[in-house]
Amino acid sequence: MGLLFSFLFINMVRFLLMLLNVLLLLACAQQKKENTFNEVVLMPVYQMDSIYHLFGNNNWRVIQGRDTSYVYFSRQNDLLIHVYNFKMQQGDSVQSALQKIVCTPKGIFWEKYLDTFRLISASHKELIWLNNLDTLVFKVGNNHALQQRYKSILYTMQPTINLTDFLIRSHYDYLHGTHYADDTAKFKRSSKK
Repeated sequence: MGLLFSFLFINMVRFLLMLLNVLLLLACAQQKKENTFNEVVLMPVYQMDSIYHLFGNNNWRVIQGRDTSYVYFSRQNDLLIHVYNFKMQQGDSVQSALQKIVCTPKGIFWEKYLDTFRLISASHKELIWLNNLDTLVFKVGNNHALQQRYKSILYTMQPTINLTDFLIRSHYDYLHGTHYADDTAKFKRSSKK
């Protein structure tokens, strides 16, 4: 009889401990649901539209003195824009690097090389980014060009033809000594009659 009593007592203690664990887990789950409901954060997606309006899904020639490089902006979705930086050498893109502009609940960030810039102001004519105390400004200039200023250095950004045509024409130019990549004309195929 004593053995049966101790067996029932041990099982009853196990049952009570399991019941307490289940009640504790349910209480924590309920608390977590309440917190997430109260912490709805709106993301600044409308500012991504301002970035897209300024840069588009375009290829840009970046000129600073005698140095020329290229930047291609490619919007992936509402929260992400890929930024490809490259230089042209012998008709091919070299020294390419992928950067990202990401929309988060804490703001919009441009992961640019080893630095991260935070968007502090956006309109259809100007973007202002901040990294520590350094400011990166893009402003609409003349003839569809953009002016980029960073650390008191002024860059000019000129739109080029779309990236695919630009890369094909650049390679052709290198092989044949022509200058079609610099041409802004977009050729259309015509059917012969």
